[in-house]
Amino acid sequence: MGNNTLSDGHLILPFEQCNIYKMAFEASDEAIIITTINGPEIHNQTILDVNPAFEQYTGYKQSEIVGKSPDFFICATLRDTYTAYRHRLWRHKKVTMNIGFITKTGETRYSKISSHLFRVNNQYLCITTSQNNADSRKTGNFQAELLRKEHNLREKLEMVEQERCKFLRALVHELKTPLTPMIAMTEMLVYESTGISKEYAETLSKGAGFLLSRINDLYDLSRSEVNMLTIKKEWVSINELVAETKSLEEDNSKLKGIQLRVHPAPTYLKCFIDRERIKQVIINLVNNAIKHNPPGCSVDIITKAAGDNLFITVKDNGVGISAEDQAKLFQPHQIKKSGGLGLGLSLSARIVELHGGSIIVRSKPNQGSKFTICLPACKTQPPFRA
Repeated sequence: MGNNTLSDGHLILPFEQCNIYKMAFEASDEAIIITTINGPEIHNQTILDVNPAFEQYTGYKQSEIVGKSPDFFICATLRDTYTAYRHRLWRHKKVTMNIGFITKTGETRYSKISSHLFRVNNQYLCITTSQNNADSRKTGNFQAELLRKEHNLREKLEMVEQERCKFLRALVHELKTPLTPMIAMTEMLVYESTGISKEYAETLSKGAGFLLSRINDLYDLSRSEVNMLTIKKEWVSINELVAETKSLEEDNSKLKGIQLRVHPAPTYLKCFIDRERIKQVIINLVNNAIKHNPPGCSVDIITKAAGDNLFITVKDNGVGISAEDQAKLFQPHQIKKSGGLGLGLSLSARIVELHGGSIIVRSKPNQGSKFTICLPACKTQPPFRA
């Protein structure tokens, strides 16, 4: 090899004649291995030099592997892949691929390598670079640790949620147990009393009924949060359901001085829904409109069909709802500016969702509010059954 060969036969590489190239070779963060190649077979390849990053990556010292074939640290299961790699390199002179290496400790590591084959003084040299994956392993270990912590946190949150729902169910039971006889007694007092005593008894009865309604909302909401709330569908006349709701709420609206009106759809509409649950939603919306608006306002219940959807709207011309409160109207366990807990609206939204529908809100302060229940698959009549 003439002037490029030392007396001991060591090939003098071009970058060994330039300190800058030598410094770059040794300082590189990528593992670099230089081999001589006389052909595409493994016995035609000999390790000529490796840099410190390669030593760190594989655990082999330069003195341990220089002069050897790279065959000893290639995974046995990847022999065919490595053979194909060498043949491609011999033909195309440049190859990039993923391959597995066996470190000195026996660990298998996979890396993306890039090999370049070129001639130096009638000798083929191959420079192969492989990114030192220490940082990748650290990142992988960090991600694995984050996933483990996230999994543990999720399990703890699920346990807390289960305990919370269990507590709510127990609380509902504790509250309803004494309330049931109280309601029965107040109803008896209403029946047997006269004059001012009857008025007091009626007030007590309404208060007990309201409390029972809120407790039932709390119970249903806790069931919905663990997917235990169910619906039982049947064909229901929507206009009849709305008229029934109006009759139940009419006394309440009159006491408040609010006019309650119904605007039924001109056609006879039937929808496949849970009658009592949807009535519960409408009553809740009407109750809220009566409760939160001053005397002299009006509340309108409007039904209509459009395409395959049914729309039931509860509209008022009262105080309206702020944007801040609208953002959390249907969120459970939120204290609204109005002072309400929002259990009824949260539960109403869940009931409508179980029907495949949604509730849409339009409101501005001092311009009234409009709550629209959208239910799918509205039909003018139930399917024929023989």
